[in-house]
Amino acid sequence: MRYAVLSDVHGNLEALSAVLADSALLLRTAAQLRDELAAARLDAANLRAAMHAALSAADDGERDPLAFLRWELAGHNDGHRGRR
Repeated sequence: MRYAVLSDVHGNLEALSAVLADSALLLRTAAQLRDELAAARLDAANLRAAMHAALSAADDGERDPLAFLRWELAGHNDGHRGRR
């Protein structure tokens, strides 16, 4: 069993404020990293799909099978690659 020992909160108000501020920053940073990871995963999935499309187009004998891949690399998807 664990016990918490609380001292006078008013005496530790400055330290508590600092911890809360650091916690808020940590949460914002974690949310930003989560969003960046989601964008990176979407970019990777789009590139993987373009690679599969290019390979299928080559198997089908299409004139320009790499068009799918060039289009994706140029950033013509839903805006994620445009920021590079």
